[in-house]
Amino acid sequence: MLRILLSLVLIGFVPAAASAQGKTRAGGADAVLQQWDADHDGTLDLAEVKKAAEAKFDALDRDHDGTLDLKELRGVLGAKDLRQADQDNDKTIDKNEYTALVEKRFKAADKDNDGTLDKKELNSRAGKALLRLLQ
Repeated sequence: MLRILLSLVLIGFVPAAASAQGKTRAGGADAVLQQWDADHDGTLDLAEVKKAAEAKFDALDRDHDGTLDLKELRGVLGAKDLRQADQDNDKTIDKNEYTALVEKRFKAADKDNDGTLDKKELNSRAGKALLRLLQ
């Protein structure tokens, strides 16, 4: 009887644990807004986005040489995007080139041109392209 009761209790916890895990692993607009919306207005302005981008750049720069190559950018930027962002054609991008790309994608996602991105704009195609540079 005790075994059955214990089994039922454990079964009840499994879906709750799986649900909690899903929430902590969730990415996208909600996660970025939660982490980087410093003024808690439900939007991201360019300064907030650049701060997120700089943190992402530092995390990606595993060899700490101040540049990102295609290997370090795997899953974030493809070769074509790297070539477009690589203003000095050295096959890497530095933090200035990375933030310039972030700014370009920010402007593309800011459809209403109000200088901020809300959840809807972040979930747009252009917004998702930006999010890949921030997460």
